[in-house]
Amino acid sequence: MRKRIAFLSFAAALAFCYSCSNDETVAVNTTPQDNEISFRAFNNGMTRAADITGFNSTPFMVRADATGPVAYFPETQFSYNSEANAWTSTNKYYWPSDDAVLTFHAYAPTSDAQFTHTVGENTFVVTPNATDNGAATHVDLVYATNTGKKSTNAAGVNLTFGHTESKVIIKLKNSNPNLKIKANKVVLGNVSGSGTYTMGAGWSSLGTATATYTQSYTGVEYSAETQAGVDMILIPQSMTVAATYHDGADNAVFDGPYITVDLKIQNSTSPYSYIVGAAESSAGADDNYVTALFPLPTITWASGTKYVYTVNLAGGGYLPQNKPSTSSDLDPILEGGEIKFVTVTVGGWSEGGNSDLP
Repeated sequence: MRKRIAFLSFAAALAFCYSCSNDETVAVNTTPQDNEISFRAFNNGMTRAADITGFNSTPFMVRADATGPVAYFPETQFSYNSEANAWTSTNKYYWPSDDAVLTFHAYAPTSDAQFTHTVGENTFVVTPNATDNGAATHVDLVYATNTGKKSTNAAGVNLTFGHTESKVIIKLKNSNPNLKIKANKVVLGNVSGSGTYTMGAGWSSLGTATATYTQSYTGVEYSAETQAGVDMILIPQSMTVAATYHDGADNAVFDGPYITVDLKIQNSTSPYSYIVGAAESSAGADDNYVTALFPLPTITWASGTKYVYTVNLAGGGYLPQNKPSTSSDLDPILEGGEIKFVTVTVGGWSEGGNSDLP
């Protein structure tokens, strides 16, 4: 029986776990030589894939504006100087003697193929890598700003870097002990694949083209929830849940943002017959999976926030494309559900005839 959904058909744990904007703190050196403006970095010790968690080995760019804004010094790379125990630039810059207020704009990484930025401008056009398994290279663009002047900030000006993008994690689980479920690919699709970030103003001008982020791996059997693939760092955006295919035509596509999982489902007891998918075609093969679709809920991804989607594979998901039908409602893969019997009777005895014996 085909069904229309108004919300996620899987357990979506949207763990807005924390804002990452306070993870890294950078401060102007408190003992500058000859009034030189320099920086020292603090690392909170956390390690997360693809994240910038400190600047022990990561240089960053800083621009200083005077009132106006008028550039006091242009975008300049600051790198760690072990002798000074500070972050310094090749070209030295010093506090203005007239006690003028400076506004600092800082970002990292200094450059990456996944964003374009014109030196001296405030905007970054970010396009996360959407090639297969490209999530491992996603760039974590961080930004900080503050003001300072010589008379009040001689001891240092703090710059707290915030993550400008959103982090998205997909976990898979199987809550049904009567099923064996194996998966080897997850895809996040129909989401904006690019956007423009403006220093101090946030995101605008999301790209009109949608992107899919594919992560493939050797087949894994799931029970307790386990992360599938690696963290993705993506464009903050708003999305709306969809509950239908594009229309009722054959092979119509799904309307909204989604996760798909390539999976196989078997009975958990011998002979482990396949409910969805089939056995490997040959020894060592990892094939014969079926793609199941799970719609994403209505939500807005915010900068510096992590979102965890936990997909309960025991639900089976939906067909990614419409079967031959006049309906546009989503079609469950496990349409029949559990095998059960509703009418159980015992037939009467048949008459075999009577025999009279002498």
